[in-house]
Amino acid sequence: MPEITFFPANIAVDARPGESLPVVAQRCGVKLSMPCGGQGTCTKCRIKIVEGQLESKSIGGMEILGRPGDIVLACQSRTSASDVKLSLLDLPDQEKGSFEDDGATQAVTKFAEDISDLSTLIQSTRVTVPPPELEDGLCDEDRLIEELRQKLSHDAICLSLPALQKLAQQVRADKGRIECIYIAGFNRAKVLDVNAANALPRPLGLALDLGTTSIAVQLADLTNGEVLASSADYNGQIANGLDVISRINYARHDGAAAELQSNVIASINQLIDHCLQKTADDSSSIYAASISGNTTMIHLLLGLDPEYIRLEPYTPTAFAPDGIRSGQLGLNLHSEAVLHFAPAVGSYVGGDITSGLLTTELISTIDDVSLFIDIGTNGELVIGNCDFLISCACSAGPAFEGGGISCGMRASEGAIDYVEIDPITGGCAYRTIGEAAPKGICGSGMISLLSNLLMHGLIDARGKFVQNRPCDSVTVDGRKAAYILVHDDTITLTITEHDIENVLRAKAAIYAAITLICTNIGITLNDIARVYIAGGFGKHLDFHQAIILGLLPDLPVERFSYIGNASLAGSRLALLSGNYRQTQKEIAAKMTYIDLSSDPSYMDNYTGALFLPHTDIGLFPTVAKTLKRTGGRS
Repeated sequence: MPEITFFPANIAVDARPGESLPVVAQRCGVKLSMPCGGQGTCTKCRIKIVEGQLESKSIGGMEILGRPGDIVLACQSRTSASDVKLSLLDLPDQEKGSFEDDGATQAVTKFAEDISDLSTLIQSTRVTVPPPELEDGLCDEDRLIEELRQKLSHDAICLSLPALQKLAQQVRADKGRIECIYIAGFNRAKVLDVNAANALPRPLGLALDLGTTSIAVQLADLTNGEVLASSADYNGQIANGLDVISRINYARHDGAAAELQSNVIASINQLIDHCLQKTADDSSSIYAASISGNTTMIHLLLGLDPEYIRLEPYTPTAFAPDGIRSGQLGLNLHSEAVLHFAPAVGSYVGGDITSGLLTTELISTIDDVSLFIDIGTNGELVIGNCDFLISCACSAGPAFEGGGISCGMRASEGAIDYVEIDPITGGCAYRTIGEAAPKGICGSGMISLLSNLLMHGLIDARGKFVQNRPCDSVTVDGRKAAYILVHDDTITLTITEHDIENVLRAKAAIYAAITLICTNIGITLNDIARVYIAGGFGKHLDFHQAIILGLLPDLPVERFSYIGNASLAGSRLALLSGNYRQTQKEIAAKMTYIDLSSDPSYMDNYTGALFLPHTDIGLFPTVAKTLKRTGGRS
């Protein structure tokens, strides 16, 4: 068997001839960066062959024999019969960091704190178990169940294995006084844990937003609903695909589905540990978790085959999995912790949306029609009121997360998130997240930059640089032009026309979806009374600039509101309140899902939105006035 050695880690592993290189790397713990999910399109997994040979495909798809000195893509390569030494040229993105203080774990709506009925996923009760007697024929379990039956009025009561394992000691520790943590339903109760009444740890619950790009958690006290700690970080699956389709494609490789599941569980457990370090509690005292995420993320967490989500007729394995316990997944909770999954509606409208809607007035408004938008690698939209809900989803791509941009990055420290252009020189001033030295530009920064370039006449409606206007910040090389965003002794950041095209495609997908969903219910854009923007992307978004770009409809800015991580806030509401869990189900049952791919008019709307702000400037009257005033081009 050939030996494969990976540098710079200097890790060697035996492999079979013809084995996929990503599979070999996975087996020995070498991380490859494959944002495209191993399709060979992102070219982020380049490797240099130091010694030996590989069977590979060129970027164009032609079969080649890679020899020493050649640079090939790992995802398009297989082992040959010879030993080979490889040098990774693109190390996985190490852009990590806690989000706990940036507001990503908060949602600014009145519903976030309005929990009048504290009815958590688990319940507790105290009983006194009589001591054993000779020849009564009763075991510890019998005596406990008899006391519980009298108090709870449930016909069927049983104990989990962890509870049974503790019972003998706990029932004798405090004169038979026992605190039981249990879950009840359908006239049945299952005891998850038992503790002597004088040694009861406070019961905790976890709210979890499982996003494609990032994961956020909140640890709550189930006795009073208080949030004790919050934490967030990037999803460990990012290296294997920036969007859900890329990850579905990656999951098709041997062992890749298990790798994706392991990566996301490790990410979640790290966040749980971070919260527990703050509170000094033990993971065994977390008895319940409320989980919201898009349909694909939930499938990957549970180890379900996601393949049929992307294949017509787009049928997932499950919309609202039930009866799953944390120990089956290896989550760092009590092994019998109850897992509640927010119900999904379709393959591309998941539980993150049914949770997010809990934090808005959209579901309770009678007369007005409101729009909910969660903008990320996917764009999910819901329009309606308490009488009806229409939803759809579109593939915005990774541009709003910094993907597909030559100097793009996610919205973390050092990312440029706001730009102002000097109308005379064309040069720019900028702001970075954390006021750190600039490292790149995030999605909201690109929106800010492009709206400024358009307003000051440096790009035209197609997103092309205006080359006949003198500007030291615009460089021209033949037919290619670029804008110098930052240039100093340490770093140069430029934005190309190709980068702009990627943003235009992303914004066109969102705007076309908004237009089509309004058309389907027979209203105009101006009939939208309120627009809720959810997700981490919206935090740094300037609504006025997003309208100039053509991402959002030309409505008065006071109609827009940023509501933060609504999915996480909704998860917490469902964790703590039976009323909100019931409302989640009602939202999912009420919602009608529109498949944009089956509507031919979507592509017409999309094509029209590929310009700045749109081919029909009449749809953006205030932008037209702004461009006329500033000398911009439409």
